[in-house]
Amino acid sequence: MTLSELLTSLAPYPVPEAYFSAIGDEVGVEMDAESTDVDNVVLYRLKARLYLFLATTPNVSEGGVSISFSAAERNAFLALAKRYAALAGETGLVPGATYGYKGENL
Repeated sequence: MTLSELLTSLAPYPVPEAYFSAIGDEVGVEMDAESTDVDNVVLYRLKARLYLFLATTPNVSEGGVSISFSAAERNAFLALAKRYAALAGETGLVPGATYGYKGENL
């Protein structure tokens, strides 16, 4: 199984091939490489980027098919992204808490 196929199998959302190419370039690996030929750190880095994408991707609706994630699902994706980034030893990839004004009626 190639890296691209592996990541596609993990994503419950249509991820563009261009995104896989971009994260492959960022990590320094060819996405058509066999997943068994790379070390775990590379896999962790790729998975962190995939789950960060899923946590921040917009909901889509096209041709009567709708794909959307709840806040709980997005938080779960973000937690996975943080976990894999930590396993890869990456800091700063996944943002921390965001603070801002929510209005007077909380």
